[in-house]
Amino acid sequence: MRANVTFKTSILYSKDEQPIGSAVSRHLADRLRDSGVAVAEPDNYEDFAWILETSTGRPAPYLLVGYVGDGRL
Repeated sequence: MRANVTFKTSILYSKDEQPIGSAVSRHLADRLRDSGVAVAEPDNYEDFAWILETSTGRPAPYLLVGYVGDGRL
């Protein structure tokens, strides 16, 4: 199953960072852990997003977090 979610955030990020969004990814990972989901530290995914891998089930679900570019940076 695939699901796409788009959201805006007030978390500060740098447009010079590649890929954009490590702070957002770390925040999401922390909140998932707070709610009891086992998730690894965010890792660079092929230089266009951050991957958050879980260990809850097989195949293990994961999240890709990346800047879509549909607004101001």
